[in-house]
Formats: sequence, structure tokens, C-alpha cells
Amino acid sequence: MIAAAGKNAVQLWTMDGTLLRTLPHTGWVNSVRFSPNGQRIIATDSTNQVTLWTLENEIEPPSPQRFPQDRDTVDAIFSADGRVVAIANRDNIIHLWRRSEDVISPSLHKGTVQQLRFNADGSRVAVIAGSTLQLWTAQGQMIQSWTFEQPLGDISIGPGKSEELLAIARGSKVYLQTLDGRTQQTWDYPTPVNSVDISPDGTMLVATGGTEVYLTTSEGEPIQTLSDLASPQADSAPADMP
Repeated sequence: MIAAAGKNAVQLWTMDGTLLRTLPHTGWVNSVRFSPNGQRIIATDSTNQVTLWTLENEIEPPSPQRFPQDRDTVDAIFSADGRVVAIANRDNIIHLWRRSEDVISPSLHKGTVQQLRFNADGSRVAVIAGSTLQLWTAQGQMIQSWTFEQPLGDISIGPGKSEELLAIARGSKVYLQTLDGRTQQTWDYPTPVNSVDISPDGTMLVATGGTEVYLTTSEGEPIQTLSDLASPQADSAPADMP
């Protein structure tokens, strides 16, 4: 399934474009993520709350759990085992939550946050804060911090041939580097890069810029470019997607 976030709703679609259901929200949805097993969805919105949906019942609409926050929430992501959720609020603090437990102390990064990413086993969290990239352990200890000349667009942590790698989107470039800061690959794109992701097996990289999606191998060989993708609005529910 695909989860699309927008005004007052999260919509769930099949890969062939069939709308399965609409999960109502009040306010604009800032982010939406599947759990690793695909059975839960966590969403953040502009009404200062995090909503957890359980998708076990495919017929009746699921009942959500709502967790009020002190400030508007930017992003929330699951760890690889689905037991820990990292939440970034506009109170400039990243909170780590475990199911049925309190907040893990100490809190992580204190400052403006744009993106969060767990690595594959949930042992590390990457944080984008403006032009700074920070790498933390899941216990709240900083591993590395890098400051760049311009704000970062996106970050991904994925496997390489012999070690974990970071894919960093900055301007119209994507940098593939090791966790200690050694650059392995650099790609140039015709437009600023909005998002970047390393495939789970580490063989491919996907980047988006403008209306195009670029698929390449981890060595930089082009695989496919998808252009002029349709962008259905989340506050409408057409019977059929083009």
C-alpha cells in the first residue's frame, strides 16, 4: 500500500491506484509512516498530536490511538523492530517512545529538526537540522556531527558492501558517504533533490527532484527515470486514479 498525507486525511492506496480507505485527521498531516511489518501507521499533524493507526481489520475502519504533544509535530518514524518511535516536535526536542513505556531519557537533539531516519537495526538515528547532520545512538549519545555550507534536503542510512552508508541530499547533489565522513560517490541532478533513499539491500538509490524520480545503482549507473508523476490531492477521493 501507499499512504498519502494531506489536508485533514491520510489516504491508503494499492499500488495499482485503487483507493482503499481514508483515515480522517483534523488539520494538515505533516508526515505518515508505515511500521516495518506494515500493520500500523503513524501520522503527525498540525493539531499537536501523533496518531497511531492499527490496520489489522481490512473491512472496518481502524480505531486510532492519539498522543497529544506540546507543539506541532514535524515527523515520527518507527525503528526497525517497530518497538521504538522517534518523534520530532517544534519544541526543538526529539523524543524516543517505546510501546507501553515512558519517554526514553535523555532526549535527543535540542533544536530545529527537518528529518529523522533510523538505520536498519534501530541502533542509530540520523537527524537533519538545517545545514547540520547529526548521528546518534538510540540511547541518546551523539556519534558524529557534520555542518555543511547549505541546508540539507534529505538523508538515508543503508547498507553498503562492507559497512553502513549515508546518502545525503544537498542542493542538486547526492553524496554517498561512510559513517565516519568519507565520501564514496557524488551524483549531480538537473534540479534540487527533495528526497533520497537507499534500498534495503544496498544495491540501488532513489532520488527525487522536481517532477522526476531517479533510480541508480549504488555505483552510480542509471537504471530508470520516472517523469511527470501525477500528484492526487489527499483531500479528494476520486473513484479512479489516472
